[in-house]
Amino acid sequence: MSIEFTIRHATHNDWLELLRLLKSCHLPIDDLRPENASHFLVAEHSGKIIGSIGHEPYEEIGLLRSLAVGPENRRHGIGAALIQAMKKLCKQSGVTSTFILTTTAETFAKHHGFSNVPRESVPLAIQHTDQFRSLCPSSAVCLSLAI
Repeated sequence: MSIEFTIRHATHNDWLELLRLLKSCHLPIDDLRPENASHFLVAEHSGKIIGSIGHEPYEEIGLLRSLAVGPENRRHGIGAALIQAMKKLCKQSGVTSTFILTTTAETFAKHHGFSNVPRESVPLAIQHTDQFRSLCPSSAVCLSLAI
């Protein structure tokens, strides 16, 4: 059975609910701040946030992060819709490629056009992020996507 949802920009009012979702999906939140809400899209169903995706821009490249869909809402196309919406925003803002680090979503990311890249080949702007340096384990797979 499919569920209806909308995708919209996150706001400061969404922040605590967004953090709860990310924690429930075992994603890092230590470097997130409410002022970064504008870097997130959320999927909403019946007034509740059921999915998220974030993007940290660094000029023409970016770091995709915090792609999450609550376990009870998976397999309804929410993650795919979030990726498509974020791709569109990246393209509109001049981002030409984005990177993702993951320990659990490699197959999903590849299904949506991402390809494996060696960590040492990632641009320095991405390598210097907290996600890359310390929050994601060294075992996390690094993938990239041309926008």
